[in-house]
Amino acid sequence: MTFKSKIWYYQNKTCVQTLEGHSQNVGCVAFHPELPIVLSGSEDGTVKLWHSNTYRLESTLNYGLERCWAISCLKGSNNVALG
Repeated sequence: MTFKSKIWYYQNKTCVQTLEGHSQNVGCVAFHPELPIVLSGSEDGTVKLWHSNTYRLESTLNYGLERCWAISCLKGSNNVALG
């Protein structure tokens, strides 16, 4: 298993960036529809926020989740649902 997320350019099938930082398997990834953010959720119970232009890790959220299986972003807001 891998603890990484990969960003792919689908038209030419190349990997643009590998996001590393979780200590267990990554279960979900989402791009925010308006903000320059990529979110990745893991079995380690954290959600990591990455800048979608630089791919730099911006923040790690830890809300006591056992693991994160799903992420959804609400268009027109800064709200994110984690589950």
